[in-house]
Amino acid sequence: MDLQTLGFALFSLIVGLTVGYFVRQNIAKKKLSTAEGQVASLLEEAKKKAEDTEKKAKEEAALLLENAKKEEKLREEKLHVKEERIDKREEQAESLYQQNGKREKTAAFQS
Repeated sequence: MDLQTLGFALFSLIVGLTVGYFVRQNIAKKKLSTAEGQVASLLEEAKKKAEDTEKKAKEEAALLLENAKKEEKLREEKLHVKEERIDKREEQAESLYQQNGKREKTAAFQS
């Protein structure tokens, strides 16, 4: 082997190693950017799911509150009706008591 062939082989080896190094760096960067892209995508998806979950929870809470208010109003209406019935019965009882008192006075007067 002469010196020129040995120099060319050494030069080719250095060029090959340099090109191989940069190609490997490029591939590693692409993989890294792909992984970063996947992480960013997963993070964005997780944020969207969290927002959706929060929105659904707020909607359900609003619905529960609305239903509770409706039930409370219905109970108040029923309670009001029962109070009116009780008041009416008290008035009837008082009226009967007064009528009985008048009858007793009339009966005592006639005796």
